[in-house]
Amino acid sequence: MEVEGERPLKLYFIPYLAAGHMIPLCDIAQSFALRGHHVTIITTPSNAQILTESDNFRVHTLEFPSKEVGLPDGVESLSAVTDIDKSYRVFIASTLLREPIEGFVEQHPPDCIIADFLYPWIHELAKKLGIPRLVFNGFSLFTICAMESVKTNRIDVSTPFVIPDFPHCITMNSTPPEDSRGIMEPLLTVALQSDGFIINSFVELDGEEYLRHYERTTGHKAWHLGPAWLVAVEKAERGQKSVVSAQECLSWLDSKRAKSVVEEREGEESEQEKEKWLPKGFEERNKKKGMIIKGWAPQVVILGHPAIGAFVTHCGWNSTVEGVSAGVPLITWPVHSDQFYNEKLITRVRGIGVEVGADEWTLCGFYETQKLLPRDRIQAAVRKVMDTDLGHHIRLRAKEFGKTATHAVREAGSSYNNLTALIHHLKTLRA
Repeated sequence: MEVEGERPLKLYFIPYLAAGHMIPLCDIAQSFALRGHHVTIITTPSNAQILTESDNFRVHTLEFPSKEVGLPDGVESLSAVTDIDKSYRVFIASTLLREPIEGFVEQHPPDCIIADFLYPWIHELAKKLGIPRLVFNGFSLFTICAMESVKTNRIDVSTPFVIPDFPHCITMNSTPPEDSRGIMEPLLTVALQSDGFIINSFVELDGEEYLRHYERTTGHKAWHLGPAWLVAVEKAERGQKSVVSAQECLSWLDSKRAKSVVEEREGEESEQEKEKWLPKGFEERNKKKGMIIKGWAPQVVILGHPAIGAFVTHCGWNSTVEGVSAGVPLITWPVHSDQFYNEKLITRVRGIGVEVGADEWTLCGFYETQKLLPRDRIQAAVRKVMDTDLGHHIRLRAKEFGKTATHAVREAGSSYNNLTALIHHLKTLRA
């Protein structure tokens, strides 16, 4: 006779149609699958192709409504488009997936749905079926706390402004666009009606003080289960096929001194867009001392190499947590969304990074910035990390956080224990 508590959970994961959302949520799904639970990813055919053969979950694909939204066949993700119009078409397509997703879930109900918060209608579906719903948005808990504090205190943000009712005194030197708040705040309101937030981080990075603050101010539960990429079976080819092999990158890094290389990750622009940002002759002048990769790179493999001394990052949470997990100090250059909040966690609260001084907060990555960041600011930030006593202190702290990240996902670590507790919680709800 089967014991209810020993029966594996049946879990559906529904990631948003963008690599930055899909990669971490599928890594988290892998964590559940490796514990023996029955995991299904619900997505579209092109997005399913980024999942590797080593993954331990099932994939259920739904036809992407290309014709209805005017996109070419095979373009099914924000990562595959290069302008705001096409990104809006991907968003419309994601709303058209509601009916087929609801049909599949209603015919084959799971024990729990874990979905991106950009699908707020999942709340009604889970409520109708009487099953728990967990929410994922790929942000740090620190950032969720900051957004919630700004929302609930109804402050009229100006530059600079201090985040109200917060564990630390954090002054923001840039203002979130009004359109961004108009999109994010209603989504957060619906997310807070779920059974909990899934956080791709470890509690030591966000901080116990922010976990307590979040639960006190919202009455909501957050589960730190990351860094999920450390659990992923395949690391070199996560997300997309790299334009260069991991071995080629490692061979080049092997020729450099320890801690002498600064890695920079650009956004997801097309190759033509990237060419615009490279000064004439830049590639030729730097071909001996630098390596330029135009396209998707095996980032986590590069970050783990001993030659990497620092990481210039736009502060997207995936890149941020990958850099922290690798024990690498960060040079922060935020652009949009949650990135300016993430920067403050890294630089002001945890002391493992240096800011270049970016202060133009755009609505999304498809908008061009109007301000040019002076080269001396970038140079000063790099030198501060690489050549000063403060930089030495930052590097030591970053190294310790890297060790803590690795321990968090191992047996008896904070994220490992959180996953165990969440599995028990979901089994209790099922019973």
